[in-house]
Amino acid sequence: MTSAASFRDCFRNVDGVVVPVFFEEKYVREALNYKARPGDVFVATYPKCGTTWLQYIVWCLFNLDKLDGGVPNVYDIIQTIVPFIDRVGIAPVISKTPPRPIKTHFSRGVVPYHPDAKYVVAVRNPFDSLVSFYHFCKATHEQYISQLSFDEFFEHYVTGDMYWGSYFDHVLSW
Repeated sequence: MTSAASFRDCFRNVDGVVVPVFFEEKYVREALNYKARPGDVFVATYPKCGTTWLQYIVWCLFNLDKLDGGVPNVYDIIQTIVPFIDRVGIAPVISKTPPRPIKTHFSRGVVPYHPDAKYVVAVRNPFDSLVSFYHFCKATHEQYISQLSFDEFFEHYVTGDMYWGSYFDHVLSW
């Protein structure tokens, strides 16, 4: 068992958006205040809903015809080519030419918007997302939640008492 307080130590609220504690407030604020532009292609998902797979697909759709030496490693694409604006801020985004794939876990109410930007949203079976998110959190926040049971995590997940809020609210926002 773990207390809800120790689980809450792994996230923080930045201007109304609950993010992992290791996200820098400066970058989250930059992302929230980013002015979306034509040519932006947001890959918007709740965590553990196929974000990596979708980033790769979106990148390939825009670039397969330009490749001579084969497709880059998936981790090169997700870590350097498609910036996670919520975590790294806007510098890697504004330096790119269109089309600019941008990863975000923001819900529709706070994601930067432009009528000519594109928004690619993926959803996943909530139970599968829950199980994947549980194991992810146990691995990345071991110091806070090493004893967190699945049942306890489930309660946080369904009530939205965790970073990125409620899965259900996120999906409904789109």
